Amino acid sequence: MVIGLSITSFQIFLSTRHLEPIDNVAPWAKNTPLWPQILTLVIACISFVAALIVIFGYIFRGHRGAENVSYFMTIATIIGFIAWVVIWAAAGASLQKVRDNSRGSDMWGWACGKTTKHHELFKNKINYDLVCIMQDWNFICTLIHVGTVVMSAAVWAFALWRIGVRSKISKRAGDKGCGVLGE
Repeated sequence: MVIGLSITSFQIFLSTRHLEPIDNVAPWAKNTPLWPQILTLVIACISFVAALIVIFGYIFRGHRGAENVSYFMTIATIIGFIAWVVIWAAAGASLQKVRDNSRGSDMWGWACGKTTKHHELFKNKINYDLVCIMQDWNFICTLIHVGTVVMSAAVWAFALWRIGVRSKISKRAGDKGCGVLGE
């Protein structure tokens, strides 16, 4: 989703940034900072590739292959959860920070500034409302991604805790000669 939104926003921006000014008003702010959108696009692409690698790993190695390296997979998963939360939070924060500090000269602020003259002058050539909506959703998707990673980490933590509790109960039951759990 983020990849599509980012690419479409860039396509609109890049195809319209060199339009001739009307009444000395440019279609986009001079020196529009694009790095937050680029950062978000790069993170989304890396996230997509990482997801593909995991999917192909399960397709070609199966669940048993993953189980063979479960300790390392657990460590990698924990590090991965932390890294993805930090990375996606940085993407969302950079989008918001530039919007707040650029006085509307970034792509998101420029497209969403409803009271500016450029909206009226270029309304037949640039769909600023579409760019604004796509940038809004880009930000929302980064927040959703952070939320899903945090929830996934919570599920993993609960599952690992549950496995540990079952293991302790099983060992205690075995020590007392009570047999296997569930008997």
